[in-house]
Amino acid sequence: MQSFDERLDELLLQPEREIGDEGFSETVVGALPARRNLRVSARRWTLGGAADAGSLVTALLGAPIEAVFSSFALGGGAATTVAAALLVATVVAVPVAWVFYSK
Repeated sequence: MQSFDERLDELLLQPEREIGDEGFSETVVGALPARRNLRVSARRWTLGGAADAGSLVTALLGAPIEAVFSSFALGGGAATTVAAALLVATVVAVPVAWVFYSK
């Protein structure tokens, strides 16, 4: 005669038989609404808010942009200032686009 523990081990080690649901589980799971990933959304808003706050502080406390560009621009003409402004705009726009359009 087997002991209770031996019988229990034998029952627990046997493979569980499957219950046929004829695709019911897949249908129910497929009908559920898509899960929103709140963590990613919160991360995007946090990063965007930090970028906005940094931009605001820089705009309020920093030197005028023309003075900054003319301090390192070769030639110092209007074309150089426009090119540097476009470079700065690109450096700002690419991360902002990545934050809002990435999944």
